[in-house]
Amino acid sequence: MELKVIEPVLNELKQAGLVVAVFSEVEPDPSIAMIMAGIEKLRSSGATAVLAVGGGSPIDAAKAMIACNASGRRPEDIDGYFKVRDLVLPFFAVPTTAGSGSEVTIASVVSDPGAGRKFAIVDNQLVPAAIALDPNLMVGLPPNETAATGMDALTHAIESNLSTLATPASRALSVAAARAIFRDLPRAFKNVRDIDARQSLAVASCLAGLAFTRVSVGIPPTIEQIADADIPEIVQRALAEAHGTYPVPTYMSAADCATIVRRAAGARPDKEEV
Repeated sequence: MELKVIEPVLNELKQAGLVVAVFSEVEPDPSIAMIMAGIEKLRSSGATAVLAVGGGSPIDAAKAMIACNASGRRPEDIDGYFKVRDLVLPFFAVPTTAGSGSEVTIASVVSDPGAGRKFAIVDNQLVPAAIALDPNLMVGLPPNETAATGMDALTHAIESNLSTLATPASRALSVAAARAIFRDLPRAFKNVRDIDARQSLAVASCLAGLAFTRVSVGIPPTIEQIADADIPEIVQRALAEAHGTYPVPTYMSAADCATIVRRAAGARPDKEEV
């Protein structure tokens, strides 16, 4: 809302004769409490459809709200895969950043500050029925935020390409996204009003999202030049990011994670444990 990007969208909706109720209290990394507040607004408004306008956090928040509204349960009760079951309200999205790709993914990531974790609600119904990629809504994004969101999309493109589940079709999406980001992110960083670069990045973010929602993400088999002193922090951050959206059979301990990082870095695994 700070960038006033929602105003032209609201104006168009009102000119079309629609009654609009706005929930603008979305925070980065949407929390359970914030989502519950949004559900209350959704129900009290009598809304018959939901439109998410914003970056990854607003879109993820809207996904969680429609999932909980349909199922009658709290976010933590539908943590995991395909637990929504009941039909959600018609859902649409207009991304205002080119980074998360949430507008085409099946997941909503929710923060649980009390437990110190993040978890994901994953369901095919969370993919919007339609999206709009409008670069005019992105030209007000400052250079630093432009770079950060662009690197988010690039990470999705690269890691989906490296995924063990990748297919020729998904790799085509990943490569197209990465090429566009390498070409046009510097342009948008230097000139935030470069509409052609903004359009290219919006499409690239969407393509990267399409790729990684199909094949998940992966990391290279070897990582070089990691300093041993950095491993404890790497382990801490890696374990903090672990949640149920990753296709793994089990979650490892800090000691096991440190051993794997050392092996990937080419170091001996018999260092002092974390």
